[in-house]
Amino acid sequence: MTTRHFTDIFKNEFHIEPERTALVVIDMQNASASRTEGVGKLLTMREQTALGDWRFTRIEKVVLPNLLRLLAFFRNQGLKIVHVAWGSAREDYSDMPMTLRPLAMAVGNRAGEPANEFLRETTPWDGECVIRKRTQSAFMSSSIDQELRALNVQCLLFGGVSTNVCVDGTARDAADLGYNCIILEDACAGVSEELHRAALQSFACQSGLVKTTAEVIREIEEKLEVSPK
Repeated sequence: MTTRHFTDIFKNEFHIEPERTALVVIDMQNASASRTEGVGKLLTMREQTALGDWRFTRIEKVVLPNLLRLLAFFRNQGLKIVHVAWGSAREDYSDMPMTLRPLAMAVGNRAGEPANEFLRETTPWDGECVIRKRTQSAFMSSSIDQELRALNVQCLLFGGVSTNVCVDGTARDAADLGYNCIILEDACAGVSEELHRAALQSFACQSGLVKTTAEVIREIEEKLEVSPK
């Protein structure tokens, strides 16, 4: 049973307007979303693969299939897609905060390095918006707000990694800036199952909505069917 909180009576309920909606894919890169590169490779080298088992299994079996379904749907419908990537633009990583710098250095996540590249399956298509950030929240170190406002976007659908860090952090900042935000619970993965679930529950208390891939696709399809041609 879903736990209810007093904040539920103050929630911002809203409906998706397809033409003013963007799918925001967070940090689907070798550095953080690959079992064989980045963090996954580092855990293997340290003989600590068990620490990443839930995360990478979820990415492979749940997150990637749903993100690919969403990307295909948005592309087929001509809807807006924004790809966000984290990493350093400097050789010495000095442009990154100390909260992320050690991890970025450990996996070699900087511009031009393999770790900084998008997973092959989620590589942006030509013409799709790509945002580069150096912090957990994209709104703290990139032009994403200006880009979204230029695109006349009001509603953001978030997927990617990690649920409890960059997905949640970016979505919360977006909500504070006035965007209607939805985290796609089956299109993201956290550091662990516990932190993934806790982040979603906390976000849903007041910052935004939590829905599934099927739910948002169905809602958008219904809106497109009744929209004037």
